[in-house]
Amino acid sequence: MQPHERSFYLAAEARRHDPDRYLCALFAPAERRDAVLALVLLHHELARVPDVVSQPMAGYIRYQWWRDALAEIDQGEGPRRHPVVLALAQAFREGWVAGPALQALIDARERELDEVVAEDLPALERYVAATSGALQAIIYRALGGNAPAEAEAATAIGTAFGLVGIARAVAHGMRHRRQSLPAGLLRPAAAVDEASTAQPLAGAIGAVLERVEALLTAGRARAGRPTRAVMAAFLPATLAAGYAVRIRRLDCDPIRAAGLTRPATAPLQLLAHVLLRRP
Repeated sequence: MQPHERSFYLAAEARRHDPDRYLCALFAPAERRDAVLALVLLHHELARVPDVVSQPMAGYIRYQWWRDALAEIDQGEGPRRHPVVLALAQAFREGWVAGPALQALIDARERELDEVVAEDLPALERYVAATSGALQAIIYRALGGNAPAEAEAATAIGTAFGLVGIARAVAHGMRHRRQSLPAGLLRPAAAVDEASTAQPLAGAIGAVLERVEALLTAGRARAGRPTRAVMAAFLPATLAAGYAVRIRRLDCDPIRAAGLTRPATAPLQLLAHVLLRRP
C-alpha cells in the first residue's frame, strides 16, 4: 500500500467509524494527520472488540494481536501489513507516539470483556479517563505537545467527550441488553419508580452530564490558549459541550439522545476555535 493510499484509507475509515474525532483530526498539521487518524482507528478497534466477539477468549486474542503488533514496532521490527499499524510505525519512528501509553490503552479496554458495570460515577469516570481521556492525551503528544498542564487538559476533555458518548449510547445499550451507566446511579431512582425505566435513566444521564460540564470547565481552564499545532487535541471539547446542551434540552431522554447528530455548523465552529486558540 502506497503512502497516499494509506492516507485515503485512514481518512475514509475514521470518517465512517468515528466521524466526530475524524472531523477534529482534519485540523491537525498535514504531516501528523495520519498519525492522529491511526490513533482514532486504534481506539475504535479496541472499543468494538466486546461487541464483535461471543466469547471473552476471542476478545483476549484480538487484544493480544494489537498488543503484539505495537510491541513489534516499538522494538524496531518490521510492522505488520495493516494500514493502522503502518501509520503508527511511522509515528513511533518519528518519536510522536510512545509504546507504553498505547499498551496501557489496550489494558484499559481489555477489562471491558469482564462485563463489569461501574458501581458509581467516579468508577465510570476513571474507566473513561483511562480510555477516551488517555487517547486524547496521546493525540496531544502525537501533535508535538509536551506541556504537562495541556496534557492534563487533553485528558479531561477526552474524558468529557467519552462520557457524552456514553450518555448518547444508553438506548443502544438497552437494545443489546448492556448497561453502561453506573449501577449506583440507577438503583435509587429505580426503587422509587420500578414501573418506569425512563425516569432513572434520565436522572443518571443528567448526573453524567454534570461531570461532563465540570470536566470541560476544568480542561479548558487548564489548557489556556494552546498553539494551533496542537489544537486538534482539544477540539472534542466543543463537540462535547454541544451534545451536552442538546441532551439537556431533550430532558435527558435516552431514546431521543441516541438520535442526535453533529450539527452542520460544527466544522465552522471548530475552525473558529482553532483560529482563536480556544479549546
